[in-house]
Amino acid sequence: LTPVHPSLPAPLCPPACLCIGEMPKCDAISFSAAISACEKGGHWQAALQLLSDMTSLELAANEISYSAAVSACGKARQWERALGLLHGMPAMAVTPNEVT
Repeated sequence: LTPVHPSLPAPLCPPACLCIGEMPKCDAISFSAAISACEKGGHWQAALQLLSDMTSLELAANEISYSAAVSACGKARQWERALGLLHGMPAMAVTPNEVT
């Protein structure tokens, strides 16, 4: 298995994130689940990379994917990154909700 992104070292990726790049059809649900797994595992950098990969693959991130990424940053005390995600959500046609 290889990391989702070549610049992302394998130790930063929890197992749920490693094989997403090898899936025949990656969709927003798969990415959101992987971002959530990263959040739960304390891998905020991997969560942000997956969110970025969604954009690169022209997959629409939703409230779930953003909420998990914001939470991952918050748990890691990366509050500036979390706020940046929150402020960028409307530009991506995603409305923050009670969870985010």
